[in-house]
Amino acid sequence: MRAAALLLCLPHLVAADDVTIQASRDLPAIDLIEIFGKQTGTTYVYPAADIKDRRLGGRYDLQVPRERLADAADFLAGQCGLDLLSCPPVKLIRASTALEARFRATGLDTEIQFDRGPGGWAGAGDAEGSLSAATVEALLVEARKGGLGALDILAAMGPRTPPTIHAIAGLLKDPSLRARAASTLVRFGFAARVVLPQLREAAGTDPTLKESVRKVEEARHPALYVPALATDTAPQRYLVRFETTQGDFEVEVHRNWAPLAADRFYNLVRIGFFDGSRFFRVLPEFVAQFGKSGDPEVNKRWHQATFKDEPVGESNRRGYVTFAKAQEDSRTTQVFVNLADNKSLDEKGFSPFGVVAKGMDVVDRLYSGYAEAPDQGRIHFQGESYLAEKFPRLDRIKAATIVE
Repeated sequence: MRAAALLLCLPHLVAADDVTIQASRDLPAIDLIEIFGKQTGTTYVYPAADIKDRRLGGRYDLQVPRERLADAADFLAGQCGLDLLSCPPVKLIRASTALEARFRATGLDTEIQFDRGPGGWAGAGDAEGSLSAATVEALLVEARKGGLGALDILAAMGPRTPPTIHAIAGLLKDPSLRARAASTLVRFGFAARVVLPQLREAAGTDPTLKESVRKVEEARHPALYVPALATDTAPQRYLVRFETTQGDFEVEVHRNWAPLAADRFYNLVRIGFFDGSRFFRVLPEFVAQFGKSGDPEVNKRWHQATFKDEPVGESNRRGYVTFAKAQEDSRTTQVFVNLADNKSLDEKGFSPFGVVAKGMDVVDRLYSGYAEAPDQGRIHFQGESYLAEKFPRLDRIKAATIVE
């Protein structure tokens, strides 16, 4: 699902070294600005009277140092989870004369019309302000021929989609392109995690790429801090693989069992919410529970992201997976696997949405020695630091991935 549109109007100068971007977005705008400022070192101004419920009434201004335009565009296009096919942040990147020159050097500028404005180059792009599929493919062809400028353009403006990312990962096999391809994947951030195996393999041959591996491994999806970005509709059926410290297990999700739960679980996996988190409540013959982030800031952002209860369509049998809740309509991110048949939970309104299809023996081996000793309040506010110090033997989720 496309992200909400971000409207950029380029550009007019407010100071000798700054460009102001006027933007409006149907998101918690203050959250977006906070993240933007941290990532790019920009300052921002907005009329206080326009703030309503942590949203801005219509417009806010970001003052961006001219030398940071490329970084700003890359951030808005990728790190904020914006889909380049649904918004025109490429207009901003073309304010960088150096990058625009590289684009022209590829001979592909027929795809995009450039206009010289008072603050730099502003490109009209295709109908939706993005690189077309034909342009992306042409840039990839140019990159395969050794055109490093083409990789620069893809890094700045290429769509963060699996086909593009896999194509760039394919360049890791060429020693002359390997370093630049890895650098491009790093700029793609969280989206590049789909090719981590290829990147790790390349780093085994070329140790200089280990830093790129580390950066992609640590890349975080912006929806971790802005839940409004994580609202995709899940497939009717999908499979999630959990890599844990005890081994792997797989959960098969059926959206028709509990659509809201299936959608929330799908989005939590998609944005990497569970990665690195612990199974903090394991009670033999009852449940194995997880879903509190090791990052207190993430817990804070998702605490109010509740969703409504649903009718119980499937029973809480052994191996079935269900969202936890403390009261009516209070489900957020915590999930449990039933370790036994818990029919009593059906009567309390706990709605299973999936079932462990493979690796139930792994779930049975999760460390249960602490029982209910871990304090959920302290997990919420202190995260991994609390669990690592007080309950170091708790098993952990290395990664959760949608595999089909």
